[in-house]
Amino acid sequence: MIRKKRNLSVVVDTNVFVSGLIVEKGLPYQLIKLLEEDLFILIISEKMRDELEEVLYRVKFSAFLSKDKLFKFFRMIDIISTVVSPPAIIPIKVRDPKDQEILATALGGRADYLVTGDENLIVLKDFNKLVRLKIVSVKEFLKLLE
Repeated sequence: MIRKKRNLSVVVDTNVFVSGLIVEKGLPYQLIKLLEEDLFILIISEKMRDELEEVLYRVKFSAFLSKDKLFKFFRMIDIISTVVSPPAIIPIKVRDPKDQEILATALGGRADYLVTGDENLIVLKDFNKLVRLKIVSVKEFLKLLE
């Protein structure tokens, strides 16, 4: 049984949301369902939210994602997430510049966890400059909520 863990603040990478919305089974889908149940605090930046919308509305996903489904998803995101302004400079260099925003959001929002499937971010998980931020896979995060 899952216990209420509402006090955990989490940044979820775009790739996790895309996977969970397209394939309604598996670990990313379970994470979205737990978010809907308000079991953790979602931290997001305006830029991340915009990127998520841009990606999910791509033509290649239209066969999997109806406009109604996306409307409901973004309504949930807009209601429950905590929007933060990430710092311009972070203490760690990322391999892929596209990952700068997500890591900056996690650090600037003082998130407990960054949940991702991106190997470019996962390799950073042992850097001591992350202070309290833990970078984990979806599987690792779901285990924490058990």
